[in-house]
Amino acid sequence: MWDMIEGDLHYDEMWSTLKNIVQRVEIKNGIESVGANAFANCPDLNTVSVPATVRSIGRNAFGKSGKLDTVSIADGSALTEIGDEAFIDCIAMENIALPKSLSSVGSKAFMGCTGLKGITIPDNVTFIGANAFSNCTRLAFANLPASLTTFGNEAFTNCTSLTE
Repeated sequence: MWDMIEGDLHYDEMWSTLKNIVQRVEIKNGIESVGANAFANCPDLNTVSVPATVRSIGRNAFGKSGKLDTVSIADGSALTEIGDEAFIDCIAMENIALPKSLSSVGSKAFMGCTGLKGITIPDNVTFIGANAFSNCTRLAFANLPASLTTFGNEAFTNCTSLTE
């Protein structure tokens, strides 16, 4: 199903038949990246634990996992990049604590996370991609750092509850 090869997770086609029963994912310490589509479209996935060793979360890694409400990123995290569409349409997610190590939030990374209530972007973040938080209709606040050098088009479009 999943193999650790040189610090990365690699997908096996057998996974497609099992993803409908996954409720919790605990990524093993030592894994350095979560690949594209790794846990996407898992309808009952509700909890993800990310160890400090993970440096990147790939494109659509957890996207469209509608019941995903808890993402725990370990203290002392090495996470620097959240890829495009990594958490797209995770409608049950109400909050996520982004680590201080983070430098990049990809395009549409949290697009359509309609349950997301607020977000604090860490001081090291220099890049927020296009539509990164668009259509997060319950998002009431977004704290952005002075370190931002690239702020994508419509990063917060259709965030109808955004007040600050």
